[in-house]
Amino acid sequence: MQAVQILRDGSAKLLKAECSQALFKGNDCVYILSADAYEQFIISDPSIKQHSDKVDKKPLAQYLLSNKKSRRETIEAIFAPFSSVGRLQQAAARLLEHARECDFPCIMVVGVPEKVYHQLLEQKDLPREEEDKEASCQESDIVLSPYQQELLREVAQSFCGIGRDAERVRMQIIEAAANNTTTVTILGDTGTGKEVVARLIHRYSRNDEKFIIVNCGAIPETLFESELFGYEPYAFSGASIHGKQGLWEVANGGTLFLDEIGDLPPEAQVKILRALENKVIRRIGGTEDIKVNARVIVATHRNLKQMVEEGTFREDLFYRLRVLVIRTPSITDNYDHLAQDIQSFWRDVTEGKGPEFSPQVLDLLAKRSWTGNYRDLKNF
Repeated sequence: MQAVQILRDGSAKLLKAECSQALFKGNDCVYILSADAYEQFIISDPSIKQHSDKVDKKPLAQYLLSNKKSRRETIEAIFAPFSSVGRLQQAAARLLEHARECDFPCIMVVGVPEKVYHQLLEQKDLPREEEDKEASCQESDIVLSPYQQELLREVAQSFCGIGRDAERVRMQIIEAAANNTTTVTILGDTGTGKEVVARLIHRYSRNDEKFIIVNCGAIPETLFESELFGYEPYAFSGASIHGKQGLWEVANGGTLFLDEIGDLPPEAQVKILRALENKVIRRIGGTEDIKVNARVIVATHRNLKQMVEEGTFREDLFYRLRVLVIRTPSITDNYDHLAQDIQSFWRDVTEGKGPEFSPQVLDLLAKRSWTGNYRDLKNF
């Protein structure tokens, strides 16, 4: 069996397991990843045979099948900076054609630029919004270790909720904590627990450093750059003579949580993109870059894809943020389990000492309009 699979950004460990399964079955497979996912995959396992040369002087197949006469059962990987989807598709087809000549299964992981990756997804008619709703790790496909099972129970105490959507979020929290350098984007309506998810990811990443919250919608546009990136002494009228560290610099070594990133002014979007890509910032009035190594988690209740189409959010930043996406479910997504959620929240509030709600009370509460979602429910 031969196949080309375009993999959504997700767990590197899951991809390794899928590659191993393809080797066991004797299948030839080409797995295509975005640049960010490819980098995480390579970091996840030093045993992966990575070709350091970029595909620019000879066809893709010649890099990965140069020793096709000798039996090998390894996973090979290369970053291929194709400028168009057409070239990538042709190269993948030729690669599989050459693989037929081998007497062993050929498993190849190919990283491509973010723009080409997302163009390829569009050509494959994969709806982007539906993609977000699917878990980057499917709980039914994962066998958890005893430690992970215990971790999942601990996470459930802070991010409670009944049903598959809530369980998916808890699984993704564990995944994000394991990949502790990956940028995480949390999407969800107001009151669905986005900050709770961000704090849990930070906590279970075994990161003892700071967790810095920046509410992008609460800082005036004129002050945003100085608050986030800091400034040098006398950088502007009214600036401190001692200068000031920005919040990104303060978060160095820890986690920076950019809440409501959809409210960012356009000028700040450019600087955040540079900081994410190069891991450096520059203070206002400064002439030198400052290295920062903060894990970045962002959240918003807005539809970023729609904002890109409307021209209010940068497309390159949008794709840069879509490394690991977690969607927190709203109450309207979970009506079937709402009565159980209400009972569960009530137990938390009363520490298990209060009486259970009667079916009649639960029915009345379930019919109420919870415009503030779970925050509204907890505060009721």
